[in-house]
This record gives sequence, structure tokens and C-alpha cells, in this order.
Amino acid sequence: MASAIWERLTQYLRLQVAIKAEILDQDSTALEKAFQGLGDRHLLALQVPQNLGGGGLTTAEYYQATVEIAAVSGSLAFLQTQHQSAANRLARFGSPAQQALLPDMAAGKVRIGVGFSHLRRRGKPMLRAEPKGEGYSLTGTIPWVTGYGFFQRAIAGATLPDGAALYGIIPLRTCQGPTGGTISCSDSLPLAAMGVSQTTTVRLENWLMSPADVLVIQSPETIHQGDRQQILHHGFFALGCAQGCLNYLQTREFPELVPLKEHWQNLQRQLFAALGETGSDRYQDKLQLRIAAIQTAQTFAQIALSWTGGSGNLLTSPAQRLYREAMMFSIFGQTQAIREATVKSLLPGKASGYTDTPNYAGVVQW
Repeated sequence: MASAIWERLTQYLRLQVAIKAEILDQDSTALEKAFQGLGDRHLLALQVPQNLGGGGLTTAEYYQATVEIAAVSGSLAFLQTQHQSAANRLARFGSPAQQALLPDMAAGKVRIGVGFSHLRRRGKPMLRAEPKGEGYSLTGTIPWVTGYGFFQRAIAGATLPDGAALYGIIPLRTCQGPTGGTISCSDSLPLAAMGVSQTTTVRLENWLMSPADVLVIQSPETIHQGDRQQILHHGFFALGCAQGCLNYLQTREFPELVPLKEHWQNLQRQLFAALGETGSDRYQDKLQLRIAAIQTAQTFAQIALSWTGGSGNLLTSPAQRLYREAMMFSIFGQTQAIREATVKSLLPGKASGYTDTPNYAGVVQW
């Protein structure tokens, strides 16, 4: 990773974010300031090529940054990754006019979220797109869009009559379009974890998306293929959460820290080594690594909470925050395969505590 980017990021996280982690978990104004702090340091388009105004990080470098952010604040990690995802899509598929937004996205001057996870669901489309003139008319619901009040716009995913997926930019606010179509955003959903990130449900009624706002049209299976190819992606958030637990336990003089650190370091090595592996035969191995990251975050967070005692029930407790973040990152970016593998790992006889039995290339299980 470019040393200048790494230094800006780690110094900001260490000196200005980590000390406010509990505040960021409860105060949306403070979270917005922390988000903009990343923008002030030009850290909100990390994987976007430099010639388009971004940081130009490789995939491995980006995940190193992901681990660092998630280790200090799950809410900030959750919020900024929505924007980073939008920036990446504009860099890959955007028109020249759309890509012209990227320098300002890197600086947090233009803020865009995402709303297309519902395209993973089989069955009746939740948001439909019908060709209308040169544009498309959108009607239906986006059940989850994070960043309401933080982001000005979002990349929405809708299903065309032939089943193809349309991605395009919409306003992230309640409004009426010039042709009479409407967008209605709900109040922030009462999430058990990271509610401060302000996730909303968005309802569209005959919203006309102009050609200038269309990003790309892809086959129905593209999102599922991407999930398989990026099966490790959200595992790095869980890895960061586990690191945050280690950092907390170190301040609490936890006596068994060494084996936990060794486990974390082993898992980290295997996750990053697996990034470069390709081929369908590696999918199951990577899936198990993803589950190992989830289990590690959950176990470390439970240890931190138990070691804290009764005060861990307070919202102001770092252990309580980490416990809820571990829960969130266990279902973050979940697919059916991940859900089934996670549940299977939790069934009696499948996960019986800390064992030295290797799971994949030396990764120990919990």
C-alpha cells in the first residue's frame, strides 16, 4: 500500500477515531464528522484508479484498510464501505460524466450509497424497471439503504422485464420527480447494531431514471457470480472486529491473550493468502475461511464481554459495542450459502470450542 495513504489512514484512526468509538456508535453527527474526516484525507475512494481521482489500492491493500477501520469503529466501517462500493462501481461502469464525480467522492464532497442487495433474492422482484422512452420507470421497494442523511444519492438496483439487472443513480431523499414519479424514504430502521448509520427503506413509484443516471445493465446471475468470487470480502470486517476485541482485552489485562493473538494472526495470513487463489475448486475453502472469521469475531467478542462483567451491559461499554458489531458482521453481506454454513457451524457437535484441528490450510476453528 502506498505509504502516504497508509500513514494518513492509520494516524487518523488511531488519534481521532479510536478514542471516540463509543460516541460514533451512538451519535450520527459525530459519525458524519468521522466519515468526512476520511474524505478530508482523500480516503473515500481507495480502490478507484489514481487517474480517476482515487487511491489506486490493490484488493489486498484495500482489505488491509478495511481491517484497520473495522478494528476501531464498526459503524464507521459499515458506513464508509457503502460509499466505497458506489465509487468502485462508478469507476468500473460509469460514463465519463459519472466518473467525473469520483475526485469529489474521494474527498466526501459527493456522497453516494448503494441499494441493490435485494437483487440477491430469488422470486418476485422487489424493485421493477420498465423501459420508458430513453429511460426507465422504477416502481417497488428497496428494503435496505444505509446512509440516509449522510449520502445525497444511491446506486439502486432494479429488475427489467427480461430479468436483467439495471443499476442507476437515484436521489436518497423523499422527493417528487419532474414527471410526477416519487421517492419515499422511511424513518431510520431500529437496528440492534449500527443503527446510527441510518438505514432506511426506500419506496419508488413510477420514478423516471434518465439515461444519464443509468450506470450499467447486467445479466440476472451477475450478482450471484460476484458473491462467489468475493466470498471473502465481508470476512475482513469480522477480522477487524476480532482485532478490536484483542486491542480491548489488552487494555483489560486479559491473561490468555497470547493464544488469541496467535489464532488471529493465523487466520489473517490465510485470509490474505486466499485472495490470490482462483478456480471454482477453491470456493468451499474460501467459504470456510469466511465462517472462521465470523466465528473468531463472535468468540473474541463474547470473551471481551464476559471479561468485562456486568458493566458490559452498558451501551457505553466498548465490549458491548464489539459484541454487537460481531453480530452485525456475521450477517453482513450474507448469502444463502453463508447462512447455511454459519448455522451448520453452530449446531451441537459442529463447534465445540477451541480446537487445534485445522480447517483450511492451518486455520484453527472455534
